[in-house]
Amino acid sequence: LIVGTNEGCFDTVVASVQVYRKVNASFTVPQVGCSPFNTAFVDQSTNANTYLWAFGDGSTSTLSNPTHQYVNSGTTPQTLTAQLSVHNVEGCSSDTSVSITINHKPTAQISPNTFAGCQPLQVSMANNSTGADAYLWVFGDGDSSMVSGAAAHVYVNNSNDTLSYQPYMIASTNQGCFDTAFATVDVYRKVQASFTAPLVGCHPFNTVITSNSLNAVSWLWDFGDGFTSAGATTIHQYSNTGILPIDFN
Repeated sequence: LIVGTNEGCFDTVVASVQVYRKVNASFTVPQVGCSPFNTAFVDQSTNANTYLWAFGDGSTSTLSNPTHQYVNSGTTPQTLTAQLSVHNVEGCSSDTSVSITINHKPTAQISPNTFAGCQPLQVSMANNSTGADAYLWVFGDGDSSMVSGAAAHVYVNNSNDTLSYQPYMIASTNQGCFDTAFATVDVYRKVQASFTAPLVGCHPFNTVITSNSLNAVSWLWDFGDGFTSAGATTIHQYSNTGILPIDFN
């Protein structure tokens, strides 16, 4: 500053002005996700030395690139504001914020009315899911369904061993969040009754009856004349003391 009088006298004073460098807060982060939403905050600030993050749910951090998990326990989307405040060594500061939407996650739950049985086995699976808009049933044998209520399915087993199927159901929301529920259904091997025997004979008719049944471990024979027997092979004598043929079933 130079000052002077009308007589030509003057004086000068000099002062220094120091302008600190600009600090600018900036970051990137995914802004939409399903609960639990694990997020990574990437700092893009300039000339920053200290950081204070406020995630909008009561949690904070002083890291430069923090991670955070957002949880939405409700049944509707939740939007929070994440804020970053930065400072440099000279005490200058800058703030910025973004909105983050956490969509709720549905809960998938299924309850089969039976978990094991003989084929053909009809299974009804109750849908006890909550918070979902759509459902995909996968029965584990190549079939599927998109029914919203209980799903009914018939399992078959033409093998000689017990087959285990793993049906599952995916419950999803309109926002693309999903949950999966699983079950296990055991279908026992097929059993089929069959036998060979002479079908016509004269009184007294002694017959040898042999079971050709598939996967049988017990046998109960009813000869049709009031007598029964057990075993894979049995012998029975049919009688006819009348004068006409008799049919036994």
